[in-house]
Amino acid sequence: MAHVETYSYGQGKLYLAVRDAMGNIGAQRWVGDVSELSISLSVESFEHTESYSGARQKVRKIITGKSGEISAKFHELSVENLSLTLLGSASKKEAASVSGEALPKEIKAGDRITLAHQDVSEVKIGSLVEGTDYSVDPIFGAVEFLKDIQNNTDTVAYKHGASESVAMLTENPQDLFLRFEGMNLAELNEWTVVELYKVNFNPTEALNLINNDNSLDALSTKAQVLADTTKVGDKALGRFGRVIKIRK
Repeated sequence: MAHVETYSYGQGKLYLAVRDAMGNIGAQRWVGDVSELSISLSVESFEHTESYSGARQKVRKIITGKSGEISAKFHELSVENLSLTLLGSASKKEAASVSGEALPKEIKAGDRITLAHQDVSEVKIGSLVEGTDYSVDPIFGAVEFLKDIQNNTDTVAYKHGASESVAMLTENPQDLFLRFEGMNLAELNEWTVVELYKVNFNPTEALNLINNDNSLDALSTKAQVLADTTKVGDKALGRFGRVIKIRK
């Protein structure tokens, strides 16, 4: 029988879910567009060299450990993905009004002062006149002064919109469940499911803030593939993960 050649060109969706200490999996969250996703597996081992032939030949390889690593590029810089890859905690601020926010006592023309909030409107500074004494960047919540002010006692009042933020390196990484649902564009009617039972993400290798190349920004990240000791480790499931092939 002639051998039928098959190939793979993968695309698909990556999902993550929080898991508890007993291995129970919560709701799975799609992380958005991921342009690169790969798994590398490795073993720790030592070799035994025989001592009876005079040739000192290697005759045995002993496996002492197994591990894996995931590499990925997340293109969706959502609050959830930033929290994951910055080891951070997310918080929300509701729209509100602010009054009495302090300004420096001595102000020079050209000084740019950022307010405590962004997305601001209706900015008032004492008796000063917007456009004559100062200008406002409403998106970033910044005030640029157009004149020198000595012994300033004026404060700022304004309104601001709702916002979300992620504080960096405030959390320890969680153990997560990873599931990839992929399609093979090189073959008709072929799909792949990859499940990794317990992964733990490192902080991102790069959060690029300025882009000049002809490519979109991405969060480059890696995660360790850990053994799930809640699994029995049988031939069907193992303790690290499994690859499921679907053909129709």
